[in-house]
Amino acid sequence: TRSQVDVRNVDLAPGGGFELEREGGVALTAGVRVVEIERLLELDWAAPGERSSVVRFELSPDGDGTVLALDHRRIDARVGMRAMSRWQSHLERLDALLGEAETR
Repeated sequence: TRSQVDVRNVDLAPGGGFELEREGGVALTAGVRVVEIERLLELDWAAPGERSSVVRFELSPDGDGTVLALDHRRIDARVGMRAMSRWQSHLERLDALLGEAETR
């Protein structure tokens, strides 16, 4: 089952950040490193009890569409495989949502 996640204290300017909260507390804090509107978002990414890592989302045009590149680095090996599985799940969900939007 999918748990509800709330986004709190959002400031997407460089030096800002946000928190993701699940029932029971903060699931993640993110600090904004770099923003280029409609092209790039790079974050310091930290889950409780884990060392901070860097997540980068980059958009680039591709014909009539857009390519999303995701880079998650400086991540501990012990959590890397779990993070990769979560990102794959989130990206598959995003792809499904975008596909639904195209058919409307």
